[in-house]
Amino acid sequence: MQLQGWWKGVCLVICLLWVNACAAFENQLGNRLGTDPQDDPINLEESNIAPDEVLQFFTTDAFQSDIDGDGNYTWQIPVHAWVYEPVNSQLRMKMVKESMAFVYDLQVSSENVATFEQRVNHFLVDNERGKWFTVQLQQAGNADSRSLFRVGNTEANGHVTANLLAEQFVQELALKPATATVYYCAKVNARKVCGRARLISQQGLSVISDIDDTVKISDVRSKQALIENTFFNPFVAVPDIAEVYSAWSKQGVNFHYVSSSPWYLYTELTSFLERAGFPDFSLSLKSFRFRDESLLELFKDGEATKPGQIRQILEKFPQRQFVLIGDSGEQDPEVYSAIKLQFPEQIKGIYIRDLGPEDTNQLRVKGLMDNMDGFPIILFKDASELPVSLKPTR
Repeated sequence: MQLQGWWKGVCLVICLLWVNACAAFENQLGNRLGTDPQDDPINLEESNIAPDEVLQFFTTDAFQSDIDGDGNYTWQIPVHAWVYEPVNSQLRMKMVKESMAFVYDLQVSSENVATFEQRVNHFLVDNERGKWFTVQLQQAGNADSRSLFRVGNTEANGHVTANLLAEQFVQELALKPATATVYYCAKVNARKVCGRARLISQQGLSVISDIDDTVKISDVRSKQALIENTFFNPFVAVPDIAEVYSAWSKQGVNFHYVSSSPWYLYTELTSFLERAGFPDFSLSLKSFRFRDESLLELFKDGEATKPGQIRQILEKFPQRQFVLIGDSGEQDPEVYSAIKLQFPEQIKGIYIRDLGPEDTNQLRVKGLMDNMDGFPIILFKDASELPVSLKPTR
């Protein structure tokens, strides 16, 4: 049975590699390399992004750090962007549909074709390497002319990250209550594109939450069901979990989601979480690209991706406390217990949605708790079993 599952995975990899061979044939010039960014931006419209390319920003969390080691903390505003060229390729789409039918016996029908094509199209874009652009910080809709920053170059997957140092600009926002937001905008080929960074204070309480089978029903224990729920079916929320998270948010809790889903699904996941009523959040997803060895990462579980995502959040906010929430479908209990051992002062709670079978996870978490000197891992089946109040202990 395991061999059969392995063979299906290999078949899907081969099919998707063939999709990208077709993509390379369709676009023989490949990604266009841009010129290097200038050091000193003069105006907001400076970039080398082509008219047929798209700039997309991902919401990030601004943080304070002691850059010089002198005890003075400076706000850093992370910018995370993706530049790509949309592709309307019937050939690529046809190959993906056929591979899904061949490997998993999943058929595209008139009922699910719109959902399927919308999600798969994000995977079929041409990522653009070597792109740069200019951003300007905004406050309450007004631009600060002193706050122009050059961002670039994008990497092979079309992504780029940068930290903007803008202490004076952010200082007055930092005096406001917990959830202040900094906005930044670029103007690319006469189109204004904006992103935002949430200002997260060094102290306080945050929830780091998994997505699949923790807040969204995915059925990760079945590869076929996971593929079907990811690409074919409407996203469905775990009952009542959004109401619990919203109640905690009103108590001052911030939310960060980590997932093994790729960045290609960012727009779909963000729209789902917002429609389902989940409070404000940031997302940390998995880097994945069809055209290199990271294609195999599509089949790796959370134990290979989540630890790094979580550590990055904890290291940005060393004085902040965290509650980790996941499910028993994959390795969340093992990942979270290992994180607790590495960051004992920051992790104040671990909650795991118990997917069954009955009582099997009790023994599983008991061994993990013993390794943490009895620190509890709380199993829950319904959102109503989670605590009503969630507050930091310091």
